[in-house]
Amino acid sequence: IGWDTIMLGRHAAGESWAEGRIAMRTALRCNGQPLWIESAAFDAQSPVLNATTGMAGFHVVGTLWAVGEGATEALAESMAEHLPYNFDLRAGVTCLTQDAPGLPNVLLLRVLARRPEDARALLSQTWLALREPMHGVAGRPLRLWST
Repeated sequence: IGWDTIMLGRHAAGESWAEGRIAMRTALRCNGQPLWIESAAFDAQSPVLNATTGMAGFHVVGTLWAVGEGATEALAESMAEHLPYNFDLRAGVTCLTQDAPGLPNVLLLRVLARRPEDARALLSQTWLALREPMHGVAGRPLRLWST
């Protein structure tokens, strides 16, 4: 189970992201085989950042992934019922099932937020909740999270 977030600008300091580009690539592999690959490019001047079908004005983006036998469509469906979708925080979950034998499924949680604290809270709560179904151990907050 892991996650990554980015924030475009320093909005708490009153600074929006006005110029520049960012490109990222995330790849999850098992025994050299791709399970999930994402490439993203953001341009500060792009209308997609504010488009309803784009980022809708959100400037915090997060992705959580969980890989293993516990990643099931049933788990994704049960999680979806409790995910927020409001003005400040939106999330969705999906399960990528693998066609090749021996490759694990991938559970993906995608988050859009206006405040990084909201994204972090949702991602950490989800990480804790997934520890049992994914690894068979109780979720406990990491000490690192409180620093």
